[in-house]
Amino acid sequence: MIVGFIPHRTAHAGRDAQPVDQRRDRALEARDHVRLWTLGGIGELLYATWSWSLPRGQDNQGLVELVFDTSSQAADIGFNTAIGVFLLVTAVPVVRRLAAWQTRFAIAVLTDRAA
Repeated sequence: MIVGFIPHRTAHAGRDAQPVDQRRDRALEARDHVRLWTLGGIGELLYATWSWSLPRGQDNQGLVELVFDTSSQAADIGFNTAIGVFLLVTAVPVVRRLAAWQTRFAIAVLTDRAA
């Protein structure tokens, strides 16, 4: 199937009919947020292993330098690692809330309001 070529269709006729593609895209948004949260946490947790590859110039101002006014590489690694720990510790509650939101959304979309 060619990506991006999906015919515009509706699930049912009526005043509140919503295109299937839009509903599917909203369902995918929650899945994308879960990926972002968990992979972002893993990436930040492993920041010390890949931070060497970032380009460093004379005006190197990372988040740590802007917030805490320090240019220490250890502080940069520690701060990014702390962000990774925070993202991974909060991943389970965030995923549960997104799943609950997606369930409520699916129920709202699938409930027949005319009945």
